[in-house]
Amino acid sequence: MTASVMIPVDRHTLDTEPTDGSRTYAIIVCMFASLGGFFFGYDQGVTSGVLIMDSFLNDYCVGWHNFTYEECTRSTSDLPGEWTTFTVWYNMVYNLGCLVGALIGGYVADKWGRRATIFSAGLLFCIGTTWVCLNPAQDHGLMYIARIVQGFGVGNSS
Repeated sequence: MTASVMIPVDRHTLDTEPTDGSRTYAIIVCMFASLGGFFFGYDQGVTSGVLIMDSFLNDYCVGWHNFTYEECTRSTSDLPGEWTTFTVWYNMVYNLGCLVGALIGGYVADKWGRRATIFSAGLLFCIGTTWVCLNPAQDHGLMYIARIVQGFGVGNSS
């Protein structure tokens, strides 16, 4: 059984005046705060294209477990199992990073405020993206870690 309590409110004491500040500033802050959703969608869209690019396949598939270029470019159902596992986890660790980043983002926002949250989210995403771009070929473990860092940033900003 639930109970409710009514609290009387004197409507004359409520603040009805708009706050001081620039509308442009508020719009810019909202744009930066909404970047998390943009980053998530953009990264998911770009990643699917990157996974089939020749340069990515040559760096991360060809030669790994002695795979040939022909094996790495087969139809989805005929791809080598290890390569399929890598590509699935390549996307999955990003999503797991987003999950953890969202949880951490709430703590950061409560402890240090909105600006620190937005700044740390952007910084983590930039570090992760730079790491993905500069990751040595055939280093699948470091690629997973870089994707997790990207996910932390995107999750933190959401």
